[in-house]
Amino acid sequence: MNLNAVNIQPITRKNNKYKAAKTGAALTAGVLATSTAISWVSRPKDMMQVVKNCGGKGKYVQKYIVGITFLAGVGALINTLLSKVAEKIQPKHPPKAAN
Repeated sequence: MNLNAVNIQPITRKNNKYKAAKTGAALTAGVLATSTAISWVSRPKDMMQVVKNCGGKGKYVQKYIVGITFLAGVGALINTLLSKVAEKIQPKHPPKAAN
């Protein structure tokens, strides 16, 4: 058990088990939502045609939610894999600075 010399209390570390997956999913969903919002603002006629092609607003929203959920899962998986590779490449004990 590690003790903090100032408080004499155990040092607790936050469990970051799923941090990479959460970050990847959030970033992917954020980018997709932003690009969709930009498309609605910049090309509303084209986006209304997309809604009509999907079969209405309800079906468009349903397909959008399914698509963004799938792609957020893919983003989480990719970010997790890249984080694992980075952990393997990163040295456990970085070299000390020269005096």
